[in-house]
Amino acid sequence: MASAAAAALAAAGKRELSEDDLYLILHKYSPATILTALQEVTQHAQRRSIDWRALVAKTATGITSAREYQMLWRYIAYGHDFVENVEDGSPQPLGDESDLECEIEPSPKPSNEAAAEASRCSFSI
Repeated sequence: MASAAAAALAAAGKRELSEDDLYLILHKYSPATILTALQEVTQHAQRRSIDWRALVAKTATGITSAREYQMLWRYIAYGHDFVENVEDGSPQPLGDESDLECEIEPSPKPSNEAAAEASRCSFSI
């Protein structure tokens, strides 16, 4: 049954984002950094691809590598592998222009109270 739901989400261009998915990145990034990154990607997502170098130049997240920023986005959005340390030899982002193909659905669905708390947190950033 769960695989049928996942297949339906994939067909709709959506992906579930679970607590387990976030647990891994919370060891490296604060919740405020993650929310700020999501807000900034949304603001820069005017076309099908994102100019990661321009995004990093203006970011408030503290992330200084375009490749690291893109890797974080792709982990959250698509479930790509999360690499703890992005190698200094590969600071350039991947250039395959597939950065905006998916919408994120929280799993499990947050309560109204949790959603309101997250909203308050994002406004304070």
